[in-house]
This record gives sequence, C-alpha cells and structure tokens, in this order.
Amino acid sequence: MPSANISYSITGFEACKDYNYACFIADSLSQILHNFTVIINTKKFSEWKNWLEETCKFHDWIHSESPLIWRENDKGGKPVYIGGVEEFKTWLRKYYKIDAKIPNSEQEVLNLDYALAQNIELRAARGYDGSKTLNVIISGASSSICSNLAEQLLSIEDTNFDCLSIKLYDESGCCCETLNILENISNTECKLLTTEIVENLSDGLKDCDILIILDHLTREAEETNKSWLSRNYQAIKDMAEEINKSEVPPRIKVIFCSRGPVCFCANALVEETNKLNKNNVVTVSAHCGLEMTRRLIDVFGISDDEISSAPTWGFMGINHYVDIHHSIQKSSVYIPNKRALAFDRHSTLPLGSKFDELRWLQYLTMTAKSQETLSDCTEVKTDNEENSLRCKVVCDLLKLWYAKDRLEIGDEIISLGIISDGSFNIPKGIFFSQPAYLKILDDNSVMWVPCSEFPTPNNPNAVLEDMVTFAKSILQSFELFHD
Repeated sequence: MPSANISYSITGFEACKDYNYACFIADSLSQILHNFTVIINTKKFSEWKNWLEETCKFHDWIHSESPLIWRENDKGGKPVYIGGVEEFKTWLRKYYKIDAKIPNSEQEVLNLDYALAQNIELRAARGYDGSKTLNVIISGASSSICSNLAEQLLSIEDTNFDCLSIKLYDESGCCCETLNILENISNTECKLLTTEIVENLSDGLKDCDILIILDHLTREAEETNKSWLSRNYQAIKDMAEEINKSEVPPRIKVIFCSRGPVCFCANALVEETNKLNKNNVVTVSAHCGLEMTRRLIDVFGISDDEISSAPTWGFMGINHYVDIHHSIQKSSVYIPNKRALAFDRHSTLPLGSKFDELRWLQYLTMTAKSQETLSDCTEVKTDNEENSLRCKVVCDLLKLWYAKDRLEIGDEIISLGIISDGSFNIPKGIFFSQPAYLKILDDNSVMWVPCSEFPTPNNPNAVLEDMVTFAKSILQSFELFHD
C-alpha cells in the first residue's frame, strides 16, 4: 500500500521574517524528500488578521502570529496544527532529525531575497516593464522620516516615470530600522520595482537619478555653532569621497531633507566634489511656509485653495524667515456697471462682472487685531507633523521636476534652497532658500532658478540682509565663500 503524501501548509503576510524563514526551510526540504510537499499562501498585511481569526475559529486553534503552519496528508483526515516557525523547527528535529537553523546574517539576506522576489511578482502583475524607472537612494535610512517618505514617494502621480527603485543606506550599518522600512514598503499597494539595502553609498549611486539626504549630526548640549558645523562638514566630506569614487551619472539630483544645516551642507558638498551639477542640488524649505499657511487659514478663515504657501527665506537649518505678508490670495472681485446705479429690480440683465484677482495677503495683516493674532502664529509642530510636511514638500518637488508634460509646469513658484545667481542681493554661489521656479532650457532640460520678480520681505529690521550676512560669515569661516 503506498504511503501517504505529507503536505505542509504555511501561511503568513508579506515581508514577515519568520514567514520567509519557514518558506525557505519547507521549500528546501521539498526538493530532497520525495513525500514532503509544501503549500505556501502569502497574504497581504491588511488581510492577515481577519484570515487568521477565521481559520483558527474554523479549526478550533489558538494562534496569533505569522506564520501559521499545519500538516495534512492526501489520505484525508483532520489537519494537524503545528504552530509558528519555532514549533515548525522543533517538528522537523523530532520527525526528520533535521536542525533547520541558519545564521542571523544569512537570515537578513534571505529576507531581502524574498522582498525582492515579491516586488518582481508585483511588478509583472501590474505590467511595469522598468523602462521608465526612477532610481532613488535614501541616505540616512534609520531616520524617523524615512518610512513615511518612502511610502509617499510611491504615491506620486502624473510624472514621466512609471515605477521606482529605492535603495536604502545608513552609515551606522544597522539593518534593523531599514528592514522595518522595507516591510512597510512591501505592505503598500504601490509601483515599487525593487528595494535594496546597500552597504556603502558609492555602490548605491550607480545609475541613480535622485539622492535624498536625511542624515545629519544634531547639535550636542552646550556645543558651539562652530563645532557643530565642523562635525557636519566632516560628514559631508566623507559623503563627497563616496561620490567621487562612484560612477555617478551626470543626471543625478540631490535633495537635502534633514533638520540639520542643509544649506551649509549643500555648499560643502558642491565644494568637495566635482561630480555633481550645482544646479541639481537643492534643499527643502517650503515645509516651513506650509505650516504657517495652515495657521493663516485658521486665523483669517480663508479656504486652502485660495491661498499659496508663504515664501520661506533663509540659510536653512541655521536661520529662516517665513514671509506671511507675501502669501498670494486668490479673491473674487465684482465690478458693477452703470446699470447697477439705477437698475430695475425686475430686470434680468447683468448688473456687473465677476473675475478672479491675485492679492498679497499683507492687506489682511495691517490691523492691530490681526497683528496681535499673527504674533501668536508661530511654527509649533510635533516631530510627526514636521516629518509629514517635509515628505509632502519632497513629493511636490519631484512632481514638478519630473512632470509628465512640462508645459503643465506653468509659472509654479515654490520656496527652495538653491544656489544663488545674485538675485535678491544674495551673493552668487550661496545656497539659500528663496522663491524659485523651474526654467525649461533650450535643450528641453530643466533647472531651478530664483524668481527675481518676487518681492523681498518688507520687514523693517532688514531680516533678509541680516540672514545673508550671517550666511556669508559662516561660509567664509570654512573657506566655502570668497567675495
């Protein structure tokens, strides 16, 4: 009489380390044991909890973690509950005399292999062929903002790329945080092509389109400004060394998105490497104006689709100023005609015309009451709120930079830390946050340039001049600027 064929069912959610481990063990054994069959069932994270509760209720099992493993044979009978991955290893030792243990380092590699395989299957199912892929590397992957940023990058629409390839790098070399990020990405319905953790920055920069820098060195208690900037400068030098020894494509763009002295670091980076186009290096700053604009909406009762983000000026990470007076408001204006002076109430003829007008918000800020209200309107936000705003600003920036139809870019003006061309009396060659727009060049490429027509702050204390002077003194002390 032929022996029964034993099958093992393994069900878990995507990116679960224990599930990957169990699948690897079972798949390997099925290739060497003739009566050992494995049935693997991958669930989405959002589906996992409900599926587990229904299955355990049906079989009268008690189980709470991924994966769920049971055993049955082709002769029928009730499935035999085994448990999770540890119980599965115990079962294999007892019945097959096999010790299924692998080192932690190989376990991490295994998890990455499974994450990559799942992404490839997802790509094929959605018809992404990789021909229009944006290759992104995020430096500082252990930062609290990283997982949120990675997920928001995957939601960008109306761009000239179909999918993304995201590489994660962290100088500490610790994979714990980055592995969690990979799990978050894998559990997202997205257009993700591949994900990968790179051991050094230079390897990840090959064929890279975007380098997003999240890491910086925070100021220690009672540390001087000079010492803090010196440490950040050394970190940028190390990064520049990695860039200089890598095969960096000429098209690469660099976005500084940390809470550190980003304009200072941008100046240091372009000084220490000659492989980057200075016009493709930017620092995010619009998140400061966006936060203040949200508060203005509450103060003045303005609809959020009627007002632009307040412009942000400054040497970001060291000083900045949000010019709420030059936020732009779109208002509806009614112009009566002569008939309106002596109209017949029974007439159906129009009494005037209505059109939209753009105004500076400063007209609302002139009263004593509004000045008092605005004095309390400071930039106070939690870390999560600030991270969310930074992520939004990066995504909005990329939507413009990689717009599917460049004619749709129009005259969009945003606050951005870019290298100055001398506009606004900001010395040429200094990275400084200012109103900027995306200029389409003769060869159809694009470049961020200052919007020189935009008004400067009308602050009586000459705030812009003071910030520029301070930025110059800092850069001169590090020999990063010369008059």
